[in-house]
Amino acid sequence: DGALSLYRPLGYQMLEALDPVALAPGYTELIAGPRTFLAETRAHPSLPYIATNWKAEEARYQLPRYRIVPAKTEAGIIHIGFVAMLDPVLATIIPQLSQEGVDITEPIEAIQNAVDEMYDSETPPDMVLMLTTAGSAVLETARRELRGVDLMVGDQTLATLRVLQQELTLRPLPYTRRGAPATLSMDGIATAELWFEITEAPKGEEPTNKPNKAPLSASAAEGGPREAPPPDVETHLRAVRSVPRLVRGEVPLDMGVQGQITAIRARQYPRLDKQLIPAFSPTAPLKESAWAQLVCESVRTATGADSVFLHELPPVVDIPGPMTELQVVNQLAMLDTLQTHWIPGGAFNGILDKAFGMDGLIACGATPTNRIAQGRGIDGARTYRVVSTDRTVASHPIGPLLTAAKPGMALDGPGIATVRGPGGQPATLRETVLDTLREIRDEGGHPDAIKNWILTAPTKMPPQWLVRVRQLNLRISQFQGTDNASFAEVPETLATSPSSFTFGSDLDVAFEYSSPRVLADIRARSMFTTLRTEEDVEPVETADDLRGSSSFSVPHWKFPVFPSLQLMPYTEALFDTEYTAIENDDGTVNSRQSDLSQTIGVSAVPTGWLGALRIGSFVNRDIAQFSDKPPEFGGKVEWATAQAVGTSLRWTTSGDIQIFANTPDDDASDLRLRAFVETRFSLPLARFLNIDFYAQGFGIQGRVPENDDFGFSYTIGSSLSVTGAFQL
Repeated sequence: DGALSLYRPLGYQMLEALDPVALAPGYTELIAGPRTFLAETRAHPSLPYIATNWKAEEARYQLPRYRIVPAKTEAGIIHIGFVAMLDPVLATIIPQLSQEGVDITEPIEAIQNAVDEMYDSETPPDMVLMLTTAGSAVLETARRELRGVDLMVGDQTLATLRVLQQELTLRPLPYTRRGAPATLSMDGIATAELWFEITEAPKGEEPTNKPNKAPLSASAAEGGPREAPPPDVETHLRAVRSVPRLVRGEVPLDMGVQGQITAIRARQYPRLDKQLIPAFSPTAPLKESAWAQLVCESVRTATGADSVFLHELPPVVDIPGPMTELQVVNQLAMLDTLQTHWIPGGAFNGILDKAFGMDGLIACGATPTNRIAQGRGIDGARTYRVVSTDRTVASHPIGPLLTAAKPGMALDGPGIATVRGPGGQPATLRETVLDTLREIRDEGGHPDAIKNWILTAPTKMPPQWLVRVRQLNLRISQFQGTDNASFAEVPETLATSPSSFTFGSDLDVAFEYSSPRVLADIRARSMFTTLRTEEDVEPVETADDLRGSSSFSVPHWKFPVFPSLQLMPYTEALFDTEYTAIENDDGTVNSRQSDLSQTIGVSAVPTGWLGALRIGSFVNRDIAQFSDKPPEFGGKVEWATAQAVGTSLRWTTSGDIQIFANTPDDDASDLRLRAFVETRFSLPLARFLNIDFYAQGFGIQGRVPENDDFGFSYTIGSSLSVTGAFQL
């Protein structure tokens, strides 16, 4: 786990046995970083690795930029120049390159500088061959812009497997006008035979190839030396014939190599020769989509993530039937380690918007097409756990979205953490998937348990407890006036106003439980504000309300009204009271509010911007006047919405409207309408700390002639508030 292939040393031995004259490193060599690669190659000093667009901060990590190799021919020595163009994408998909001080530079400029340098050297090449790991886009640019490269080797397209033989006949041109006419395949093994033409340079003109200053040697047919051609000759690549060499089963084995492979297998295979993944089809192999879902859901199950994002996985082995642990190990030959990203709910929706249609993205949990996290819609008040891997973040377009969306306020934590395994080491994708699948298989007693698990895992809604803080703030202000009557005529409020003290608080906190069958909460709400001035004997209460409630909904019985709106039955018990009773001007004290009500109705399933919508009928009893007042009946509507505005501002609204029916004993204390609405803009200072700007409106109307008027009051203000939803 987290280590390199046990076959790597053998791979270098086999490569060394081929006696190569030039090699370009690729993804496999560099996968663990340049330090590991160079440490491995020091054990095989005859391997001539070059890298033209490779720049290391430390000289010991620098590779040669090119090589000029003499090759004996019947006509003499032909000098072949080799350059190596590495794909710039390597710097992205292998983070260790930059971490260890190696930069994969812009390839075209680096290659052209090296080619020009070779042709200006004491021994200029007769041709230049470029080895490359680059993708098609970089190769296309190289074909258009590079001058002096005769051939490229590195075509990765599968179409080359169809080629039996490729032949080219070339026109002689000066090196400054020569582009590469072909890119030869690197699928399996191929040979390329080269034919050169040596001609005299035209009279009075410079040779198109600079003459070799080192003496040319040649061998005649008898093997004896002969004189080198005169210096005013031109050597041109005239023809190329490339032939792919398929490695078939009848090719004789190298018994030394076979023995080493067998020894490794004998040690490793027995412990992994256990069935792990059942056959999803009796005749067809596991599909790429099914394999990706297995890997992704395994990570999500192991980490408890709300969403998992992974880059494209290596192609799954095309073999029908069940998969053993060994096959899964081979499929997950990756060094990716897991990372947790804490993403605010509002930013999470934005990430899912931008991730829609991204190529090579594997997602589960909340995805761009299914915005359901742990069986629930995205909640803007929550912070979500998104798990990815270090290489996904470094190499895939989803990475910058995740790193940019992390909480970035001064009081926040880092927002990104490495997932740790049981021993405290970084958890790898490989071991996390293996451990999860093994655990599911062993707990179920059979690999078919994995098939049953994957059918339910994506839609599973585990029980969840939340502490939801909709509002929590405290306001205290002290004003000390001048207390000097001589300034009574001065038109300045700060000079004439009496000293005062204001205290206020807002509270709206709930414990919420959710599961596939039940949604329930226990909620406390409070509004309290007092104002005391020197002229008042007692403080004046400008707001005084205390509510305790508990509600119960049944999502198992939900039914659709619109495609985006589903309703379910609910009931709520509410006790509405106040901290202190209201004192009238004549000194009498009203009875303290003590209303107990029960509501039954329908509630909307939270989705998107709609956090709550409840419509129901209620019965209310005034406990303080239990024997004097009959039960009251009426209808009730409650709602709450949340919407992100831009990248940081959050807009929420809420409301509670009650309409009361007539009773036989109505009096001036009874209401027809009671309505409270609020709109609030929140600017975050930290993950759960906001500056709020809000407006509240309160409407009231009586139901007897004495108070059959509509009254309205409002409050506009700002506060420092704690808000958020915290999973227990």
